[in-house]
Amino acid sequence: MIRSYTRPLIRALLLGALAGVASLFLDLLLARITLGYQIPGAVGYAGWYAGAGAVFAALLHAFRRTIPAAGLFATTLALLYVPPLIERVHAALAYRSSTAVVIAAGIATIVAYAFWIAILSRVVKPDDWPWAVVLGAVTVAFGLALNRNIADYPLEAKALILDMVLVASSWRWRRRCGASAPAAR
Repeated sequence: MIRSYTRPLIRALLLGALAGVASLFLDLLLARITLGYQIPGAVGYAGWYAGAGAVFAALLHAFRRTIPAAGLFATTLALLYVPPLIERVHAALAYRSSTAVVIAAGIATIVAYAFWIAILSRVVKPDDWPWAVVLGAVTVAFGLALNRNIADYPLEAKALILDMVLVASSWRWRRRCGASAPAAR
């Protein structure tokens, strides 16, 4: 009995750690693209990224034991970008707004992120749903990299314009792919 529980848990922990390392490499790549240089010491965070991924995957495993490996990896990768999104909302609003506004904005951001992944899931074939989740995470990672590395403050005009351009180009891409995607079942 213990073996039947520990094997899937170990699998979940390893997949989560792998998703964490993938998130680290994605962040390093996006920092290189947006900044033109590598952030010193960033590889030292590999343990944190892998550990955070393992924790998220273990939680997913605890709530839903039958999740396929690709789905577990993709969902963990997507969850790894929730804390940075919350951090950006906090950085933008914490000293200028009340706590209730910051909490409401954080919840709205998470809902918008989930909605974006749901939109992508309708575009990608239903059998390949984990890749829609990965695409959603990559889009958010790219947006965060633009927002953090090119603009000093999340609500300055440059940051907001970059965010609008990313959303508009993503929406245009979604519409283009949606025209060629098979009808939803």
